[in-house]
Amino acid sequence: NQKAAFVRVQVSKMASVTCASSKLWPIPAPAKNGSRLRNSSGVNSPRAQVTRHHIRYSIAAALAALGVSIWVVSPLVAERFTIAADRSFPLVLGQHANVSFRPKLSGKHFIGVSCERNLPYSRLQQIIAPVFGEPTSRPKINFRLESGGKPVSTEPSNAAWWGRTVGFELGSFTATSGESYGLDADVLSAEADLRKLNGRLVVEVHPLVGESFYIRILFARLVGFILVVAACAVGLIEFLIRRAAKKR
Repeated sequence: NQKAAFVRVQVSKMASVTCASSKLWPIPAPAKNGSRLRNSSGVNSPRAQVTRHHIRYSIAAALAALGVSIWVVSPLVAERFTIAADRSFPLVLGQHANVSFRPKLSGKHFIGVSCERNLPYSRLQQIIAPVFGEPTSRPKINFRLESGGKPVSTEPSNAAWWGRTVGFELGSFTATSGESYGLDADVLSAEADLRKLNGRLVVEVHPLVGESFYIRILFARLVGFILVVAACAVGLIEFLIRRAAKKR
C-alpha cells in the first residue's frame, strides 16, 4: 500500500508538472490594416514622407505657374489677333503715315488714332469728345485704304473711346483675314499742343465683331485664376498636413 501510494503521488506530481508545462504562451495579435507590410516596405518611412511632401509642393507650383502664364499670355494673344496695325502718328500738321497690314480676323475693323493722356481732362474733352456736344479741337485727318491696288470702301466715323488711353475713330471697313491692305493718312490741321499726345494710327477689330473672341480670352483668364486658387489650396493642405505631423 505504501508503494502504491508512493506511485500515486509520483504520478500526481508528474501530472501536475505536465499540466503546468502545457500552458499556452500568449500569441501576438496579427497586424491590422497591413501595418507590418507598410513598415517593412518603407512607405511610412521619413524619406517616403518627404518625397510625398515634395510631390505635393511640386504640383502646387506647377498649377500656379500654369495659371499665371495663362493669365498673362491671354491678353497678349488677344492683342496680336485683334490689333491689325499700330504705328506712331504724331498729331502735327503735315504728318504722313503709310501702313501695310494683314488682319488675322475677318469682319468689321475700325481705323482710329490712339493718344496718351498727357493733357488735362478738360483739354482732352475738347480734342477727343466732350460729355455733351462735339469736339472743338479734334485734328483734321484724311485717310485712304487700298487692297491689291484698288480702293476699299470705308464708312466715316466720329466715335471716341476713353480708358488707359484715349482716341477717336476715323472710319471703319470690312476686312478679310489674311488679305493685304495699305493705309495712307495725312494730318491736314492740328493745334500745337496735340503733339504731346504721342498719337498712334491703329487698325483694330471692332468690339462688336471681336465680342466672341474676347469672351474666349476672358474664359482663358478665368481658367488661369482657378488654377492659381487650386495651387494655393494644395499648398495650404500640404502645410496643414506637415504641421499636424509635427505635433504628433
